[in-house]
Formats: sequence, C-alpha cells, structure tokens
Amino acid sequence: MRDTLTSEELDLLLACDTERPEERRFRRLDISLPAEVVAGERSASLEVTDLGLGGLRAKLPAALVPPDIRLRVHLPGGTVEVTARLRWLDDDGGVGLSFVGLDPDQVFTLTRYLGINA
Repeated sequence: MRDTLTSEELDLLLACDTERPEERRFRRLDISLPAEVVAGERSASLEVTDLGLGGLRAKLPAALVPPDIRLRVHLPGGTVEVTARLRWLDDDGGVGLSFVGLDPDQVFTLTRYLGINA
C-alpha cells in the first residue's frame, strides 16, 4: 500500500458529479461490473451500473437489500470488498448504495480503477 496519491488520483477524489452536484460528492462512472452481496457464507449476484468513491448504483431486488450490506465488486484488476448502506430504491430494481468506512486500500483500489477508466 502507498501512503500518498498522485495529483490525478487526488483530483478524482475531489471531483464532483456535474449532473447532481447537490446530491453527490464524487464523480460517478457509468459501467457494467459483476458484484456480489455477501451474507456470511452466502452471496447473491448483482450488476453494478455506476461507480464512484462515494458509492454505487446496482440492479438488485429490493427484498435482498438490508440497510447495511457487504459487497464484493469485481474490478478488472481485482476485487474490492466494501460495506455499503442503502440510500434509495427505484421502480426498475435499481438501488443506490453509499460506501461506509472505506479503508485506505479500498480507496486506493477504487481510485486506481476510476482514474484509469474515467
């Protein structure tokens, strides 16, 4: 793990979403990534449809979403496991999840992925 970020990574951390700046602190990337909701030894698949350092949007049946969940997001360079909190649900099976308590390694992994693909 590194202790410092590049200027590009820092810019990405501080970037604001221009579509809804009043609601988001971080820029989002429209993507399609596989992920899993993890509950002990069990897991359920889902699709991440946008991703930022503050959270993500996914397709997941609302019945499977407790207020706080563990997710494994499968990035091209590896997998990051995070805790997320339910923020909203929509009528087409979309959920908004915000990340809770990211550690430096998780921030670094997400920043690297978002910086490479932004």
